[in-house]
Amino acid sequence: MRTILLLSMLLLIGCDDEESCQEVGPISIRIHNLSAYEIVDFNYDNIQTFNSIMPGETTEYMHVADANDLPWRVDMTVNGRDICRRLIDGFGLNILDDGCYTYLHHVYEFGEDKIISGGKVYNNNELVDLNPMNNFCVELEKSDCNPEPNKANVRLRNSTAFDFCNVIMEINNQENAIFGNLAPGDSTCYISFESLKEYPLQCKFNLADEAFIIENPSLHERLEELEVGFYTYNITIIEPHTKLGDIKLSYD
Repeated sequence: MRTILLLSMLLLIGCDDEESCQEVGPISIRIHNLSAYEIVDFNYDNIQTFNSIMPGETTEYMHVADANDLPWRVDMTVNGRDICRRLIDGFGLNILDDGCYTYLHHVYEFGEDKIISGGKVYNNNELVDLNPMNNFCVELEKSDCNPEPNKANVRLRNSTAFDFCNVIMEINNQENAIFGNLAPGDSTCYISFESLKEYPLQCKFNLADEAFIIENPSLHERLEELEVGFYTYNITIIEPHTKLGDIKLSYD
């Protein structure tokens, strides 16, 4: 499993306004945009459409008569691209009990012309508060940008709604780089490496004054080296409360 590991405890949150949530209906679901992209005309299961959900924003609640932990269909527009996600069947879905829920939605750009999205519904009692502010972030000296056409070059893109402090990437057992601070939606410069794979050995940064690590050493070991070219590691946060994140490679 590709995991993002939180080294310090974060504050638990529940329903922001429990009475308001319950007044909406027995099952009340809101949408939280974990990504760095504005989501336009987000339609959830043909129940309700939200005109605009900004990065890090949480919508009002909508009433759902009955629901699962995954919607059957979501439609949206991101960066001018229309996206539709449908479930083929209901295998493995969990039926929601009455209560207050949040649909955590993540989006990242795969290359220059494709948007990938995903999400899941969680009980508010399971969630954590990820404050995107880094109050005491002192940026380390960054590695020099040194793109070389005859080597494998990679940059990082922050596809989340959070500010990353001091991103350090261990590409393999011999090579690493300090990419510095990275704001939501921003990309770094390219750095060349002798050996580059689809997934790095490890990525470390501070988020909300907490230390995070994204790593999957067993996956890294199994992957073949990439050819000469220019690539982007897209960093996403999928489940803040379980500390799940990922890195997706795109070909530039």
